[in-house]
Amino acid sequence: MINRKALTEIDIRHAMSHGDFPDGIRSSNRFVGVILTQSWCPDWAWMNGWIERQRRNNQPVDIDIDLYEFEYNKVRYFDEFMEFKERIFGNSLIPYVRYYVDGQFAGDSNQVSAEQMFERFRDFARKSKIPESVRDSSDRK
Repeated sequence: MINRKALTEIDIRHAMSHGDFPDGIRSSNRFVGVILTQSWCPDWAWMNGWIERQRRNNQPVDIDIDLYEFEYNKVRYFDEFMEFKERIFGNSLIPYVRYYVDGQFAGDSNQVSAEQMFERFRDFARKSKIPESVRDSSDRK
């Protein structure tokens, strides 16, 4: 299932001053995606469409993803953020997706299909140092 969320200016300013998003974002769920993009981007329009269709249909059924989104061409600190994204995250393309598993940065990509995003999370989970069964049992305490 996809849980769509918006990043706030506080979240963005934190990333710009600390080099990554706050722990509350990165750890809001076992699987977290952060999409940084601009509203006019056709690749973002395509991704936005499949994200919403998957969300409405409660897909994927096997993993729960918090997906944070930020369209940075809509903010007054556009140039400052774009410079940060390109310099610190090393990516000048959009949409730019950062993947977190268990609060840790797991990888990044640009435009992806639903299947590609879900498979990345599944792959990151398989490579995770904390097995799902152990994490699940510790969550119940």
